[in-house]
Amino acid sequence: MIILYVFFKFNFGYFTIILSHIIFNVPFVVFAILPKLLTFDKSLYDAGMDLGARQFQVFKRIVLPQLIPNLIIGALVCITMSLDDFTVSYFTSGNGVATLSVKIYSMTKRGISPKINALSTLLFAIIILISTITYIFKNKGVKNEKIKNLLVLLLVLIATVSLTACGKNDKKEEKKEEKTEQSSEKKVLNVTNTDLFIDPETIKEFEKEYNCKVNYTFFEENEEYYTKLKSGAEKYDVIVASDYMVDTMIKENMLEKLDKNKIPNMEKVKKNIEI
Repeated sequence: MIILYVFFKFNFGYFTIILSHIIFNVPFVVFAILPKLLTFDKSLYDAGMDLGARQFQVFKRIVLPQLIPNLIIGALVCITMSLDDFTVSYFTSGNGVATLSVKIYSMTKRGISPKINALSTLLFAIIILISTITYIFKNKGVKNEKIKNLLVLLLVLIATVSLTACGKNDKKEEKKEEKTEQSSEKKVLNVTNTDLFIDPETIKEFEKEYNCKVNYTFFEENEEYYTKLKSGAEKYDVIVASDYMVDTMIKENMLEKLDKNKIPNMEKVKKNIEI
C-alpha cells in the first residue's frame, strides 16, 4: 500500500488513511451484503419493472429497503475495524496526522490521558444505544415510517459523532494555529525519535520562540522509521537514530551532511564528540 501511494506521489495524510481503510474494509461490507443478495427474490425486481418503474426506482423502493439492515451491519463493522486498526493508520499517516489508535499508541510511554478514558466511555454508551436501536428494528417491528426514518437518522448521527469526536481537540488546535499564522507563516519541522526523550513542554516553548510547528513522532524500533524512509513515504528534518542505524543510512545515502555554519550552538558541543 505504501509503495502504491509513493508510486502515484500521494501526499501522506488523512486522504491516504481514509483510502486505506476503505480498501481494507470493502471485504467486510461485501460479506455483510452478499448473503442477502444471494437470497433476494428476483421476481420482486421483475414485478417492479413490469409495472413501469425505472431501474433506479426499483432499486430505491424494492432492493435498497431490504439491504438497509445489512448495510448498517457492514457500517458498524467498518467503524469498529477502523477505530481499532492501528497498523494501517500508523503506516499510511503523514507527519502531524494521527487517528485515535495512533494517538493512544503515542501516549503509552508518558501515560494515557483521562480524555481517552472519557472517550472510551462515550463509545461504550454509543454502542449500547446502537444495539438498542437495532433491537427495536428487529424484534419490536416498528411499522411507522416516520419513526423508522427518525431511528435511521439517529443512527447515522451517532456514527458521525463517534467518528468526529476523536478529532475534535485537533481541530481546536488547528484553529488556534490559524489565528497565530495570520501575522506570519509558520515553518514546519518534522522530527522523529525512537522514544520520548524530548519533553512536550520543551517542544511548545520551541514553537513559541521560533514561530514554527513541530511534528514530533516516535518509533519503538529504528527499523520502523527506516521502513517509511526507505519506501519514500516520509521525509524528516531531524532524526534521532542509534549508531548502527546511522551507519546503515549513511551507506545508503539516506542522510544529508550537517552544515555547521547554520548551527550557531555547535560551538557548545564538546570537542571530543565527533559529528
